[in-house]
Amino acid sequence: MKTFLGVLLALAFVLKVGSGRRARCLKVVATLSHEAARKLVGRKLGSKGLRHVEDAEAIVVETLATAEFKFTLQTEAQAKGWWNTCIYHKVIDLLRTDQPVIDPTGDKAPVGADVTNRLGAALDVLEAVESLPWPKREIVKLRDLMGIKWDAVAAAVGLPQTTAFILREQALVQLGLKLAVYA
Repeated sequence: MKTFLGVLLALAFVLKVGSGRRARCLKVVATLSHEAARKLVGRKLGSKGLRHVEDAEAIVVETLATAEFKFTLQTEAQAKGWWNTCIYHKVIDLLRTDQPVIDPTGDKAPVGADVTNRLGAALDVLEAVESLPWPKREIVKLRDLMGIKWDAVAAAVGLPQTTAFILREQALVQLGLKLAVYA
């Protein structure tokens, strides 16, 4: 919080000594910054929101620092648009690297509580794929699990592309029967 207030004070100093147009634009950004830190916490972007006030303050401080050193806007309207876009992208960047929080008290299940079930299902699928006969097993592994193109799959198993495609369809039917419990 001290850093946040320090940046606001530094910005106020810049507003006093800066050029008129730059000062007007930065003044718009400064008025937006105080409210932005409060609004960012809990705001939903997709299915996630920021969890900590410190994250919101860090985003606002980073945006203000960017404003101070790279500001080239001409009008107050451009300043508002720039501010909103910059905040939005910084929040998205933070959420991309954000990890799920596990409740240390154990009162609530952590995010992704069904991980064990999904892992068990994945192991069942791999076991079912391994039980397929050789050409079908390799075709399914190469095409469906690794995403390799059909021409490379056919070359890897030494079969024509059409034959590899037909064998894959047969393998998927066999897998569907073995994994019917997950359907």
